Amino acid sequence: MVLIHSPTISVIVPCYNAEKTIRETVGSVIAQTYTSYEIILIDDGSKDETINILNELKSSCSHQIRVIQQDNSGVSCARNNGVRESKGKFITFLDSDDLFSTDKLEKQVEAIVKSGVDAVFSTLERFEDTPDGRVFFNLTQPPEYSIDGYPITVLEMDLFSYANFSTGLFKKEVFESLKWNMERKTGEDWELWLEFSTVGFKAKEINVTTNYYRKHDNNSTKLYDTYMTMDAHLSILSKQKIDAKRVNQVAKRKVLYYSQLVSYEGHRLGVIWMYLNVFFCYPHAASFASVKIILKNILLPQYLRQKISVIKKLIKK
Repeated sequence: MVLIHSPTISVIVPCYNAEKTIRETVGSVIAQTYTSYEIILIDDGSKDETINILNELKSSCSHQIRVIQQDNSGVSCARNNGVRESKGKFITFLDSDDLFSTDKLEKQVEAIVKSGVDAVFSTLERFEDTPDGRVFFNLTQPPEYSIDGYPITVLEMDLFSYANFSTGLFKKEVFESLKWNMERKTGEDWELWLEFSTVGFKAKEINVTTNYYRKHDNNSTKLYDTYMTMDAHLSILSKQKIDAKRVNQVAKRKVLYYSQLVSYEGHRLGVIWMYLNVFFCYPHAASFASVKIILKNILLPQYLRQKISVIKKLIKK
């Protein structure tokens, strides 16, 4: 595709202790078939060699790369600073350990220019580096846009689809009214997507894989991290002004999901602690199904629950 006037795209890359991955990440942008772009690298107070690598990358491609330093303030602050410093007509984001397909910008700028929408989302594929090489798996596609039902679609989409927000190419004007929530440590992408969907912006989805999301081998469940994620999601839901009944249903599903997750990890007291916090802070999200999980963790020791699970599987066979 050749545009008569190729609009500049600002690629915003927050970086924190990214010395192991940032070269490949920036390389995936430099390899783009669409060349009218700038790369804004924001170092979020890294403690490793990240800033030195960023400056090295800038010196090798100075006309397209800018480096910004900030005190450690989080990814949302870094993204907001990147938007503020951007000069492009369109904006996209890339985490410092993820990758673009070589035709990402070309495919998306063509779609957004032709359709006139405010943002284009595309397919995301996960990958993991293993001792046997790089493995790609689990494609997720963005939710289908509709004028009337988009907020509900974004509200009810599954957890694995939240990452698809990172595939977005946006008109810069979108961020004149929207900003990343700097107080949010997790769930900030879903929160911004909900805001995007409820203020009248239009979107388009294209079924092309443009982004690759890196899965790390240290993604084991931690009780506190799981609770903080659940708490963030419930906090986001409590602020929604769309269909209250559906919001409550989504909240209950989230509590059930995270309770089960912690239960499977064997944190008996953790499940009880999580649910008590939910009961007092978000009583609308409490459900009978979650109570059953709590009672199971109180009354049955882990080894017995595992034996029952095995017996159930044998009976099903």
